[in-house]
Amino acid sequence: MKRFVYQCLILFVLPLFLYTCKDDGDTESPVINFKSPTNNQTIAIGSTGAMLTVSAEFKDNEALKSYRIEITRLSSKLNGWDTTFTNSLSGTTESINLALDLSHLVVSDAGQYSFGLTCTDAADNVTSVARSINMVVGK
Repeated sequence: MKRFVYQCLILFVLPLFLYTCKDDGDTESPVINFKSPTNNQTIAIGSTGAMLTVSAEFKDNEALKSYRIEITRLSSKLNGWDTTFTNSLSGTTESINLALDLSHLVVSDAGQYSFGLTCTDAADNVTSVARSINMVVGK
């Protein structure tokens, strides 16, 4: 009978113990060092060579997966330029330095915008930061 009790304990308790002791994996969110644009930066649009410089560094303790940039107009006007794009990342540290062409934007696109930057790691942990930028018609 004792042998049966020990077998039952091993059969039922040991798997339960092993399951509760398992590694939960990567729970640490990535880090974003957002260099530009700066908060409340004024950016000229609508003229030849009008560019928005985007610079950031992403770090994670395990592995990076992707980043997303979202630019959204803050005013309630119907007109405005909103855009979102995503790109993949790899490794544990990666930097981006982009120049977004704004020469195609027109007077009705000028205004206050939210510039959001989101980073996702391989375990789907997410970090987001946002800045306000002001787009004005260039000279």
